[in-house]
Amino acid sequence: GAGLDQRIFWFEPDADPDRLLDEYLANVEHLSKHEGVRLHVADPWNAFNHDPGGELETKYVQRMLLEMQKLTRALDITIIVVAHLPKRPGRGLRAFGIADINGSKEFSNKADMGFCIANTTVIGALAEATEAELAHLRLTPTHVSGAIAAHGPFLGKEHMIVVTDKVKVRKGPNKMGKRAVRTFVLDEESFNLKLDLAATEIAKRLWG
Repeated sequence: GAGLDQRIFWFEPDADPDRLLDEYLANVEHLSKHEGVRLHVADPWNAFNHDPGGELETKYVQRMLLEMQKLTRALDITIIVVAHLPKRPGRGLRAFGIADINGSKEFSNKADMGFCIANTTVIGALAEATEAELAHLRLTPTHVSGAIAAHGPFLGKEHMIVVTDKVKVRKGPNKMGKRAVRTFVLDEESFNLKLDLAATEIAKRLWG
């Protein structure tokens, strides 16, 4: 079979200073039709040169997401759009969703699926946190002790929270899918992600 260098295509950002989304989508169409690429990643959305051309930002985002949607339907491909939220002041964790992406709530309206990922060291330190620090996160000592009593101690100091913010199911009674929260630690020996149930219980309280 083909090597990875023949199966993975990478566009170097520095080689395309304009980074127009229209040009990226044209490349997506070309690679899908001529190279058989089925999965495309636009990472990050924030780094593209977005020129609404007089359009309102919301209308521009809506139009570009609709163009992506048309491509995915016509070519039977997947386009993953990665967006980084701006850093927010203050310590701790604050729940967020794909509707919080800078620019438009259209990300929430148009996406077939939406995942939020947060890396944090806060959960791993909750067992030693003061009551005031917990209150800042809208938690209590009982929340933490209850999670540990039910599932055992937190499995590590660093966690990755994965929130399924939106899942559009095309068949079945629940067409909008199910929202879910999971929290993982990295197993440094196997380099696999391991589900941390105690941390997941805490994250579910934060994300509601």
